[in-house]
Amino acid sequence: MRYYTHLAFSFLVGILLIEYLSISNQILFIALFMGFSLLPDIDKVQSKVSEKIKVVSFVIRFFLGHRGLMHSIWVPLIFYLTLFGFSMNIAIAISFGYLSHLLLDGLTPSGVKLLWPMKKKLKGFVRTGSLMEYLLFVLLIILDVYFLMSL
Repeated sequence: MRYYTHLAFSFLVGILLIEYLSISNQILFIALFMGFSLLPDIDKVQSKVSEKIKVVSFVIRFFLGHRGLMHSIWVPLIFYLTLFGFSMNIAIAISFGYLSHLLLDGLTPSGVKLLWPMKKKLKGFVRTGSLMEYLLFVLLIILDVYFLMSL
């Protein structure tokens, strides 16, 4: 999926979690949620996040490839376990933002190996950059606005 679809989806999930969890620092929560929704693509040359930190991106891509460890359940689990003692809200924002990316990429034909290095993939039918993704993006924006207005 394109970065803007990830951002629209992560904003929606973040807004819904803010209401459900009664988050006090909502701006920080949404910023972390959306920022970490882009992080899994650090292992891809053309991604927005790899453009910002090219050296780190190169090293990760060189050793792990694209849609390997960075697109597995292990990274957000490590984030969560590392941060929940510090701040439950930050741990949720970071790990769930990351997971939102994996969920959307699981809708593409390339899919994701959630239990990497196991080969089994979660995959779907929405091609990146297709009309279907564009329609999903528009629907997400409509839902973002709707739920934002209802806060």
